[in-house]
Amino acid sequence: MSTPQPSPKPSPKPSQASRASLQPRVSPAPRSEASQPNSPESIRPAKRSRINLSAEASATTENSKPAQPPQPAQPGVKNPAGDKAGASGQASTGRQPGGNVKTGATQPGIGQPNITQPGVHHPRFNLPRFTAQPGHTNRANHALFHVGQPATAYYVDLDMVRARCPQLYQTWMRCRVSQQNPNVILLPNENPIVFGFFIKWLAQRALFDGYQLTDPKPVFLLWRFAEQYQCEALRTDLLVYLRSWLIAHHIPFKKDVVNLVYAITKPGAKLRKLVAEVNAWRMGAAEFEATTADVPRPYVDDLVRSLLLVRSFCPLTGLPSDFATRYIPTEN
Repeated sequence: MSTPQPSPKPSPKPSQASRASLQPRVSPAPRSEASQPNSPESIRPAKRSRINLSAEASATTENSKPAQPPQPAQPGVKNPAGDKAGASGQASTGRQPGGNVKTGATQPGIGQPNITQPGVHHPRFNLPRFTAQPGHTNRANHALFHVGQPATAYYVDLDMVRARCPQLYQTWMRCRVSQQNPNVILLPNENPIVFGFFIKWLAQRALFDGYQLTDPKPVFLLWRFAEQYQCEALRTDLLVYLRSWLIAHHIPFKKDVVNLVYAITKPGAKLRKLVAEVNAWRMGAAEFEATTADVPRPYVDDLVRSLLLVRSFCPLTGLPSDFATRYIPTEN
């Protein structure tokens, strides 16, 4: 009788560690210099996302389309392509056409056609601002003025003169050189400096470029110019300017101003009355004695008359102010 043989036991399954040990080992390939982390080839761009791919696909589709011809400009319709081109052109240059001209300013000789064309002789840098050369008289409503002796040239818009000073326009039309050359006007007896003040006011409607003068003599010279040619608008602006000047300067007029006013005006002129009354209000006894030495006799008479006017009317209340009636009590 044979003894039964024991059945062989199944061999245990190898573990993951034993499996790894049973697999053949592959030695890693040696790294080249290009695969080193510090080499520039190892730095590669990141993978493109779907957004970038879609953007490139749309750009490729747009480039494949035929080019559209430029659309003609229509009134009241903006052209975005033209606006972008204009904006880029202004940004690149940093300037705009006419950038040195004030917006809306109608200054004679500035920003007008045919002024910057080649072949036109521009004024020298030392000439006044509104001067021009004979080559600038290229429009029917502009004229070249030769003012004073020696003459200073001014390029003036006659339409502005006719609109604001009609009497002055008629006077200047009689001073033309000839009918064959009507755009040249001679004013040999006028002061070029005063004429320049008038032209600036005519173009800008601002006296003396808007600055406060320290010496009021130009105001009186321009006032005489306005009275001579009956320019009421200029005289009104001068009166407003002179009032602001008197408020800012609490001093009487000096002797040089007094002599100038009485030299350029006639007896009974409003300027003489103004100067005498202002000095009567602001001068003391010492200033009065120092002023009456080297001044015209008519000024002394006007000053005495103004002093009596100051004594007759109280500067505070405007009522008659006499010592007897104001300070001595009267019996009832």
